[in-house]
Amino acid sequence: MFGRSSDNLVSEDGILKYLTLPGLQVLFLSMSDISGNDLISFLERSSPPLRDLTIGEGCRYLDFPLLEQCLRLLTTLTHLEFYGPYVDLVQGLYATLVDSPSSVFPRLHSLCIPYHNGCIAKSAWVALQRALSLRRTHFASVNIIFSADCSYTPSGLNAELCAAFGQLAEDGMEIHIGSGTENFISVQPTGE
Repeated sequence: MFGRSSDNLVSEDGILKYLTLPGLQVLFLSMSDISGNDLISFLERSSPPLRDLTIGEGCRYLDFPLLEQCLRLLTTLTHLEFYGPYVDLVQGLYATLVDSPSSVFPRLHSLCIPYHNGCIAKSAWVALQRALSLRRTHFASVNIIFSADCSYTPSGLNAELCAAFGQLAEDGMEIHIGSGTENFISVQPTGE
């Protein structure tokens, strides 16, 4: 709903400070012109049945506890896309998905996180794998996308974790971890 202009410099998401949108289902926020507190106020005021949320690169100005407060208000969310992820925010998100499986995103079935590089701590990969395992009946699709020039296995993603993600994929979850064209999680077709 709100985004940036073609020159990628102008944001209009600050207008949410003044609006109440109780029917809102899809929202793109660059997060460059609205604070976490303003977003919380908007979500509390509107109580929208938001299904699809894209958070832009401006999220780097948020600390995770504030972002987590926002996310806990989104019980109807089915798709989350998180651009420009920053290590603390993503690790906090994964940990929250593990620690609060029924209270944070109880309906989430699709997660997309584009990265600019492959520097993700092993602990974050472990938390993501645990979250997906705990929520395997809900998650249908997970895309962790690295920049197109990423032709190496991302840091922290070892063979054991790849196998665990591969098992989730074999069980029916669509998992893509890699560049737009290369998936480091390969699933071998079952014998037919």
